[in-house]
Amino acid sequence: MVSSETSLVSVSRETFGSKGLMEESHLFVFATGKAGMDSVDQTKVNETILRLSKDSEYYKNEQRKAAKVEARITQVLSKKLDTNALEALNRHFERLSKKLSSELDLSRVWIHIDMDQFYAAVAERDNPWLKGKPVAVGGLSMISTANYVARKFGVRSAMPGFIGKELCPDLIFVKHGAFLAVFLRDSLFRLSGLCSSSSNH
Repeated sequence: MVSSETSLVSVSRETFGSKGLMEESHLFVFATGKAGMDSVDQTKVNETILRLSKDSEYYKNEQRKAAKVEARITQVLSKKLDTNALEALNRHFERLSKKLSSELDLSRVWIHIDMDQFYAAVAERDNPWLKGKPVAVGGLSMISTANYVARKFGVRSAMPGFIGKELCPDLIFVKHGAFLAVFLRDSLFRLSGLCSSSSNH
């Protein structure tokens, strides 16, 4: 757990690589790692985002929001910690935790299925020539998902497409296969319904 202003700064510097990048870290919310991005040069990705974003209205708005957050952090850190209030709060959460634990219903099993790179996988299924190539679903404005080849370059969902194209010049954009995706999604729902029915017998 981060417990002081100093450790907050050290975590930020470790994440963003340098003081300059650390100060602009609010711009990198859509550059965090996803599956298939372990080998990405994160500093290069962050520098590219900063270079392409620094004159935009988005950047200016994020700067204003960051200034407000920074002012709030400074205000909170300047206050003397009330240890009695903190201990009372801890006791309250301990009681709440015990109460919630006693009310847990473990008679049902919930399964969460993550449809990894779903739209990109649909595009590759329908267009086999895309396999092995960097593919992003969306366009220059926004990317909804990217396949694993594209992710090696730092391209990911929720990233503006023009930044993705800068990171990966060979990036291929495909449109949403909306109708097919809905069909496949509904098929999955029917399958999950069968699983639910069989579990009741």
